[in-house]
Amino acid sequence: MLSKYSFIQAIVILFVCFFNVNIVAQNYEITFNGIGESVTVDSVYVENLTQNIDTTISGNDTLLLNVSTGVDEIHEGLQGKLRVFPNPTQDYSKIIIETNKIGNTIFTIHDISGRTVFSQKYLLKKGCNLLTINGLTSGVYTLTAEQDNDVFTSKIICTNSASGNISLDYNENIPATLSNKSLKSIKSTAYMQYNNGDLLKLTGKADNHRTIIMLKPLQSQETIFNFKTCRDNDSINYAITQIGDRWWMAENLNVGVIKSSYSSQMNNLTIEKYCYNDDEANCDIYGGLYQWYEMMNYQPADNGDYGLT
Repeated sequence: MLSKYSFIQAIVILFVCFFNVNIVAQNYEITFNGIGESVTVDSVYVENLTQNIDTTISGNDTLLLNVSTGVDEIHEGLQGKLRVFPNPTQDYSKIIIETNKIGNTIFTIHDISGRTVFSQKYLLKKGCNLLTINGLTSGVYTLTAEQDNDVFTSKIICTNSASGNISLDYNENIPATLSNKSLKSIKSTAYMQYNNGDLLKLTGKADNHRTIIMLKPLQSQETIFNFKTCRDNDSINYAITQIGDRWWMAENLNVGVIKSSYSSQMNNLTIEKYCYNDDEANCDIYGGLYQWYEMMNYQPADNGDYGLT
């Protein structure tokens, strides 16, 4: 018969195991591709409209939606950054720590129970320092790097079921003058906090084309942007979105020259527009305002070829 202590211990272990599995299972990976006018995606502007947060990532990046925990938390010291990738990991991860000076840095790893599973000191140079960590088993860990008064931390999620010895190897130093460029070039995963049911607005960009997709992910998936040309007489390109089987402009039309709201728009071969409060800056925000016949290009309704083109 189990003692009261053993029973409670077993419940705690089961809870921790379930908690770990739940965290790993709830991370959704969103990748991007293009069709139509472009098969590549230059960038994606990601907006979580529910939580009012946003980020811009490369079209080659993977968007990792963290449902149950914030992965890769970056706490910056005076001039430092700590980044871990890939994260979650199955075997190894690269660690980049950017410091503003040379100095000894203690790296410590704690498991989810707070137990120290690794601790070692390294001499880091000024700029970006690259290290590789191996040997983590399945679980959630906290990585801490301490250099004098600066403390940097990051979560690491590992899905590797095999056991191993944890090792952290120093690879190289990247000069401080190249640090920003180097960080951008190696970044392949972007992280965003996400709860099931959150509404995402994804704006994919390829050259001058922009396509908007609304999404509520419930699993990992590939997002396909269908890039189509939507351009006015001034060669301004507009974002588009698909609703059902139809394509719509996702921005208000803003073409033509501003005209005082106290005068009528005329059939004079020039596209004319009103701006709210007669302020052209408002047209950039809300789009232009047009009288019906100006919008129809002064063509009869039965012509079949009318409207601003």
